[in-house]
Amino acid sequence: MRYRSLIAVFCSILLITGCAAGKDEAADTPDTAGADAAEAPAASASAKKEPAAHAADRANADFDKNLLGEWEFMCCTDSSSDSESSYFYMSDDEPIGGTISIYEDGQDCFADFEHYSYESSKEVYHIPLTIEKGALYPGCPNQDWYATFKNPHTDYSFSLALTGKNELVYYQENSYDPEEGEGWTNYSYETYVRKDSEEANNPDKYRYSNSVTVSTAKDLLDSISSNTVIKLKAGEYNLSEVSGGTLNRNVFTEVDKYSADLNTISVQIRNVSNLRIEPEDGAEVEICINDPYSPVLSLYDCSKVTFKGLKCGHKAEPGTCGGSVIYVHQSTQTTISECRLYGSGSYGVETSGGYGVYVNDTEIYDCTYGIASFYDTSDIQFTNCNMHDNKEFALLDFTQCYTATFTDCTFTHNLSSTGEYGAYPFVRTYEGGTVTFENCVFNENEYGGFSENDNVETINCKFNDNVLGFG
Repeated sequence: MRYRSLIAVFCSILLITGCAAGKDEAADTPDTAGADAAEAPAASASAKKEPAAHAADRANADFDKNLLGEWEFMCCTDSSSDSESSYFYMSDDEPIGGTISIYEDGQDCFADFEHYSYESSKEVYHIPLTIEKGALYPGCPNQDWYATFKNPHTDYSFSLALTGKNELVYYQENSYDPEEGEGWTNYSYETYVRKDSEEANNPDKYRYSNSVTVSTAKDLLDSISSNTVIKLKAGEYNLSEVSGGTLNRNVFTEVDKYSADLNTISVQIRNVSNLRIEPEDGAEVEICINDPYSPVLSLYDCSKVTFKGLKCGHKAEPGTCGGSVIYVHQSTQTTISECRLYGSGSYGVETSGGYGVYVNDTEIYDCTYGIASFYDTSDIQFTNCNMHDNKEFALLDFTQCYTATFTDCTFTHNLSSTGEYGAYPFVRTYEGGTVTFENCVFNENEYGGFSENDNVETINCKFNDNVLGFG
């Protein structure tokens, strides 16, 4: 459905630009007069000040003058009448966006519209504005009026509603009505904000449109959804104590059917984007799970999820754990910031597929397989992290991974144990790109050798380790 929706959007853009007039072409006079004579903030360079003699004659000045200015794309929501799903993306998520310039020319208002999407870029200029009474779409915050910009050489127009002093919505509705079968309608709501405004400098206002505060593990699981900030009050959140799991469709919970209370065994966060989980200001928060073979927190097919300021680990005896602390599967742009990830956990961080794993200002300690393990993952970045007292196998393991960097990190008292076949390396790589360590400190670690391969690079690092050799 997503591709069908986007095709409809792209077709509407082509209709806008098919016969668009250039900046130098004459434009028809709009049905309704434009804005007040007062010059609006951030007005276009092509705008002309209106002569004072016309100021008293201008209609609709009170409600359309704030429309003047330079606007830039912030986010969009796409939905369709034949699906319960909707798709949200920010200006930095996908190559879709644009700018709108609205300005006065004489007594009238005009718009320049530049829109790009994937490999397509369309532009229309000097399109006259008409004010229409009523709401642009059901539920629009502005129920009084909206602006229509009509290409004077075609029957196609595009419409905008001013929903705040520094915010407007560009709305598109495209329908498909086949001769046989059921048709559908696609709805697209693109939010634009005034250039250099407070809204333009605060994208999180749009990325996280929902904010909740919770105090129990069940409330935490029930609150997980896209475009949400979840703030945790101080305390321990043992996910295994959530009896019966959760009915939240964004969270899969497996329960122990043999326990009297159907306690939760594992938790998987699925198909969410733009989620952030963090403590309330100054709160000490710990998220844990009892089952030693399940990750504490796991992401499946997610994007732009942030765990910040959390202490996470298993309530299990050291050495008995087979589940990592944070596990990421086929997800993109996962951020782990200011966290403490402890063992029992087989690894502090483990991934399988996807790209973008950003770990910063985080402590990983007492894990029983190693520090981190990555499979088929690219763009891995560790910055200013402290990793200590982890042990057993290769401490950092990369399989078919590309672009991994460790910057300003400290590694202390980590052990790759010796066995029948000798000691493990500190870094193991297989069929991948270069792993780079820059400005890192290695102190009192023990391993067979730093790496068995030549795709591991160290830049300005300090070593005070016990290298056992692979013999």
